[in-house]
Amino acid sequence: MKTETAYVVLPAPGYYGDTTRVLSAHRTLAAALRAARRGYHCVVRASTQRKGSTWYRDFDHNHPIVTA
Repeated sequence: MKTETAYVVLPAPGYYGDTTRVLSAHRTLAAALRAARRGYHCVVRASTQRKGSTWYRDFDHNHPIVTA
């Protein structure tokens, strides 16, 4: 049984336009926080996204930012 991704790392809000790419995907919050650079990236809880997936600005309203 494969565990789904729970957290993704994205550029911080304001650093991308209408779309961006998911930089990395992680199963744990600790792993996502290690991958994120403070101030430039944010960690978002999004279980359906994978590394390289397109992230639309509209997704920001549906997926909570864990840290910025």
